[in-house]
Amino acid sequence: MKNLTWTCHVCDKERPDEKIGVATGILKDFANARINIRFCNDNATCTEVAREHALRGEFIKPTEKSRVKCYACNKPIKLKDLGCMTRQNNKEYWFHNNIVCLIRGKMKGIL
Repeated sequence: MKNLTWTCHVCDKERPDEKIGVATGILKDFANARINIRFCNDNATCTEVAREHALRGEFIKPTEKSRVKCYACNKPIKLKDLGCMTRQNNKEYWFHNNIVCLIRGKMKGIL
């Protein structure tokens, strides 16, 4: 039998079964409907994004994946290129997964 794989709803990567987790929540505006979001359980960013959406009861829409902007360079981030996210004073700061943006975040006192 072929190895079982799943696609992460956050980064769209196909991963083996043991590397996928599921965040479950109540679908927004539908009290009896559940939402399941698959995420890479070895990637902190995928885990955080999936749990946040499940908590709010919202699906991850393709348009949301490109609306996040890097705090360091102010360019849109595809979730597959997302390096990290941090939260300060109820505000989220997102960064590309490259050394330049991460150093800029550190220099601005965010990371």
